[in-house]
Amino acid sequence: MRGMVFTRDGSAFVHAQEWAPPDKGADLGAYVAGDLLRMGARDLIDGIPH
Repeated sequence: MRGMVFTRDGSAFVHAQEWAPPDKGADLGAYVAGDLLRMGARDLIDGIPH
């Protein structure tokens, strides 16, 4: 699974990638999301105008 969070103009981004068996999909998603957050995804998300 690959996950990526980026600014609207693409000037800043974080990405994460991990592999797991199909029966571990939920764990995989949580792991990749956690990686993204640890790398600063929350700051990028908060900076996007909503």
